Amino acid sequence: MSGRLGRLARYLNFTLRPAISVPTFAAQGAGLYGALELLAGEPLHLGWRFALTAAVSYGLMVLIRLYDELKDADHDLARAAEGDPEYLDRPIVTGALRVEDVAWGRRWLEPALWILALPLGWVGYGAFAVAFAVTWLSFKWFFWPAVQTNRLLALLTHLPVYFFVVSGLFGGTFAGSRGLEAIGWPGAALLVGLWLANGIWETARKIRLPEEESGFQSYSSMIGWRPALILPAAFTVAALSLSIWGAAAVTPPGWRVAVGGAGVGYLGFIALLALRPSRALRALLRPLAEGLLALLWVGLPLALWWGCR
Repeated sequence: MSGRLGRLARYLNFTLRPAISVPTFAAQGAGLYGALELLAGEPLHLGWRFALTAAVSYGLMVLIRLYDELKDADHDLARAAEGDPEYLDRPIVTGALRVEDVAWGRRWLEPALWILALPLGWVGYGAFAVAFAVTWLSFKWFFWPAVQTNRLLALLTHLPVYFFVVSGLFGGTFAGSRGLEAIGWPGAALLVGLWLANGIWETARKIRLPEEESGFQSYSSMIGWRPALILPAAFTVAALSLSIWGAAAVTPPGWRVAVGGAGVGYLGFIALLALRPSRALRALLRPLAEGLLALLWVGLPLALWWGCR
């Protein structure tokens, strides 16, 4: 595939890795939606409403990626010019993608999502409208100088977007067909806990030791590398506590013990890194976070299925 569409397809394959992200995202949505069904006293069904919500939600994630690329184009070129190895292979830097390609993809994807979400019903469509509005507004505030130059402020403004795009959309679609009372406090805790888990990965991947710092603004360059380790630790405690409690009534003990044990292990690793810093240990901070999220997000639908056998 050549031309603009081909460049966009190769770019999305490079950044989103759909062979991994699509099944992972589907599993995350299935765990969330399936748990809400079981918590409401229903059989584990999922069905077309879940599948459509997952498709719309993933489409919004793609749109966020396009917005992010438009925002980061100049920044990525500058970091690559400084020789930062994390930016040398970015598509905008290598010329594999052009800014006008991203703008074209955005113009087509936005109306397509509005049409795709129509069958979700009034409440579900309203949840989509809110998610889209927050996503679109985030595209505008991403360009505020204060957000572009402050990593912590960017975290506080970026992370809530994912709540509306994933947890809010799935929860809104579910409540639209059953009533808000069908979610209950455990369901609400699960919605928040699975969303907060994004913060583990987001913070863990932007912490560096002093000798690794470059022109890239990391959390560690702002507040120090040891204080920065508090961020993924805090997200781990909050996300896993809420998720385990929220799903406790519908999951087997084995999943809860595995997730809780993995969380304690990750906290222990963070403590070890703080006490005995090394590049080798620091390099494990992100992949271990990804393993923990896989156990949480992918393990949940498997645990629900196992419990319903």
